[in-house]
Amino acid sequence: MKFCRFFVFLFFLASALYAENLDSLLNQYKSASELSKKTKDENAGNLIVYTRDDLERMQVESLQDILKGQRFFRYIENRLGEPDLLNADPISYSSKSIKIYLNDTELTNPIAGTGLILFGNIAMDFIDHVEIYQGFPSFEFAIEPALIVIKLYTKSPKIDAGNRVKALVGTNGSNKENVYTADITDTNIGYFLYANHEDDVRDKPTLKDKTLKRDTHTNHFYASFKKQQTKLEFNFLRIRRDQFLGALPYDVPQKAHKDQNYISATLSTKLLSDKSLSFHADYLQTNGKYRATYSPALPAIFASLSSYVQPYDASALTLLTKKEYKTEKNTLSIGVQFRHKSFHFDEVERNGIADTIPQVYTREDIYSLFLEDTYTITQNDLISFSIMGQYYARANEIKDESPQQLRLSYIKSLKNFTSKTFINKQELVPEPYMTAEVHIGNPDLDPENYTGASQEFSYSTNKTLSRMTLAYTHIDNFLLPDATGRIFNSDEETHVYAASYELHYRVTQDDEFKFQADMLKLQGSDLSMDITHYNYILRMTNKVRKFNIFNELIINQGYGHNDIGADYSLGVKYEVTPDLHVALKGNNIFDTGLKRDYIYSILPAAKSIDVPIVEQKFMLSMEYLF
Repeated sequence: MKFCRFFVFLFFLASALYAENLDSLLNQYKSASELSKKTKDENAGNLIVYTRDDLERMQVESLQDILKGQRFFRYIENRLGEPDLLNADPISYSSKSIKIYLNDTELTNPIAGTGLILFGNIAMDFIDHVEIYQGFPSFEFAIEPALIVIKLYTKSPKIDAGNRVKALVGTNGSNKENVYTADITDTNIGYFLYANHEDDVRDKPTLKDKTLKRDTHTNHFYASFKKQQTKLEFNFLRIRRDQFLGALPYDVPQKAHKDQNYISATLSTKLLSDKSLSFHADYLQTNGKYRATYSPALPAIFASLSSYVQPYDASALTLLTKKEYKTEKNTLSIGVQFRHKSFHFDEVERNGIADTIPQVYTREDIYSLFLEDTYTITQNDLISFSIMGQYYARANEIKDESPQQLRLSYIKSLKNFTSKTFINKQELVPEPYMTAEVHIGNPDLDPENYTGASQEFSYSTNKTLSRMTLAYTHIDNFLLPDATGRIFNSDEETHVYAASYELHYRVTQDDEFKFQADMLKLQGSDLSMDITHYNYILRMTNKVRKFNIFNELIINQGYGHNDIGADYSLGVKYEVTPDLHVALKGNNIFDTGLKRDYIYSILPAAKSIDVPIVEQKFMLSMEYLF
């Protein structure tokens, strides 16, 4: 009955707004089209764009607010409470193939192969717009190939000159405070400085008389300086995260948490009179320490384990250079990429005593050469072919890898209709935690082989945008964990089928309705069963005088043993003055959102607990610009 009332509310609200004014869509799409001219590349992949206007009207506080509503995947966390969108439980990290970028710098943990583990729920107050590429995006994005690329673009001094402060309080004592300042100096140096503190305090269910904690405490600082075509960026992140069910799937820890630090510096520039030669360099260091205590101690087969400590440290140096050659109908891009990674995570302490087993290798060098040729057949037809060759050189005589990546695309674009076809063949090399970790790692792993095709159709009018996406992927050597968490290559073929439909309808310039339905099916003989996920989204953004109103209903079906989850969120923002805004938002208001089963013990038989992924949360915030 709650959802029936919700749909009735949506109907009458939409009707009232429709009667109020039915403006042309030219103005409403202006900001999106201008953004597209700068950043949107139809040939780069199946693209989802969140403009500055989208982020503000949706009252996006964190990356979770976007990721929980994506087609084909959802925001999910692993047993350690870390963002892990492809997580299959019980043990290993599953989202190594999802890459996250801040501007053109990849945010990554060299051990996990992805920065999602650190930045998957980053506060979004300094972000201008977001691009999400699905289905083997362009090789220009990354040294290491990806299935999904999330690109976050920061605000800029050109648009956001001045200062802003924001404060937020939420359920359970959650809070967030941040500030940024931006300007262009007399010497034409543009700068943007941002600092954020956040305490994400969550519900704490109990299990076996123990409290399960998933709180996260974050301090984040970002700075950029740009003059003409040269840009310097600095990024510092410190996280303390409670580790929920802990790293060992044998019992619930009394306490478990991980402290992590991340610092990086980036230099990027464009050279030559036509800016056709670009150079990028970035260096990062990250370290952390996992601590867990057990009371009572784990059974005798674990030597009565009562405490477990495992630190890690890693660094990466990345160098990229790209040259473009353009003619009237043809664009040829050639890029050379190099990444050096070093990492250590073998200094384990059990019950306060060192129990170090040297990891299989401690460094890795990745060399990549890619070529992309794009040819404009006619004004409406474009074809592109990309190839990337790689070489992974590892220490300690561990076998090297030489994967190859191929990509073919065809884009047809008419006034109201666009068709995008992609065919891909890629090899994804296992990450260090899968091969070098002494407990679950397997140094004999082979790369996963992906062969896929996707087709996207979109049709737009001055009021609507309709889009349908179909995709199929065949996987050989699929990487899976066994019952103990040790990684192995599946001998069986794995098939992935995906389909989605989206409808965007603009009632007026300030009132928009979105409907999305998608399905993803994962089928393979090594899986206990075929897995099929269904997701549905209804979203409305409206403006009534000085009020911006956001409504969203997300329905998830087919995740584990939880048959269905319905996450309804509502936000209202009031413009006190053009420089002062107050907002109230509730996530998962009815507390009926998606839940997941998590295995907390595998011996003598698997035992699990189900908890909400996106919890019920209410937030009150205020922001002031000056």
